[in-house]
Amino acid sequence: MVAEAGFEDIQIHLDIISMRYPSPEEFLRREAASSPLAEEIETMDPEIRKKLVTDLKHSLEVYTDDRGVVFPMETFMIIAQK
Repeated sequence: MVAEAGFEDIQIHLDIISMRYPSPEEFLRREAASSPLAEEIETMDPEIRKKLVTDLKHSLEVYTDDRGVVFPMETFMIIAQK
């Protein structure tokens, strides 16, 4: 796509970093803030939100250590000349 857009000398870099959140609750808050579901999650019934967080904790167990939730995030960077 980059070449088709007229770019040359294309370099693609893959970077894998660790994303860390202090808790599943904070993971939900931060990720939801950038989601189309942000308002719905923020305004949901407190009991339903509590259940969501409980389910989220269970789902994120494999990514949880004594400092919170951590998982790899891939980022691609393209450097090119036009």
